Amino acid sequence: MKTGLKLLLVFLFQAFSVFAATPEQKLVDEALSCASYYQISSRALEQMNVPQMKNVAERLKGSEKLAIKIAIKYDKDAEAKLQKVMQQQMSVMKNSTGLKDMIAKYRQQCMTLLSDPDKRLDYWEMALM
Repeated sequence: MKTGLKLLLVFLFQAFSVFAATPEQKLVDEALSCASYYQISSRALEQMNVPQMKNVAERLKGSEKLAIKIAIKYDKDAEAKLQKVMQQQMSVMKNSTGLKDMIAKYRQQCMTLLSDPDKRLDYWEMALM
């Protein structure tokens, strides 16, 4: 009986470890969240139709492209996953105070990712040990 239980526990541990996120997967998830954040933010600024915000919206679009590039480096299908991430973020925005909460959540995290993606990957490697 004890041997059977041990084998079951070992099997379950191995089964669940297959589904554990790798550092690269965490980085891709983060990069896609950032790409979505930048896209949603740039669209919101464009819709405001305020000339002073046009340059900010353009910089956000550039940051979106960089975040997607980082994600694609580790997951060739990352760009196809972006729409789902955007839908998730938009659904959360509808239930909160909107763009302000999104900025508070993603601004610093995304700046950190874009400024040094390799360092961020190192972070995920350490965090998932």
